[in-house]
Amino acid sequence: MLTDTIGDLKMQCLAGKEEIVPEFPMDAVVPFVGLYYGVQFAEAAGFDKDFVSLGGSLKHLELLTEKQNGLLKPIDGDFYNEQNKKGEQALL
Repeated sequence: MLTDTIGDLKMQCLAGKEEIVPEFPMDAVVPFVGLYYGVQFAEAAGFDKDFVSLGGSLKHLELLTEKQNGLLKPIDGDFYNEQNKKGEQALL
């Protein structure tokens, strides 16, 4: 069963077995790792049915001086089109 396979994979990973590396499902795990760390640094996180949105700013990360913070302005505009020219979902 799938749960047995996942359990075996988990046990091999936790045991630090080198032979698990070629079998490790990187294409399935990497997006979740990115999402985990992205949420840690995000100022705001939104979870919808089809999308995850992460928002952040340099001010939130406290990387700027007070003078630089005063110079920040919001960016107006759309960053992407939700549909392409054919009317299909552009991101999926």
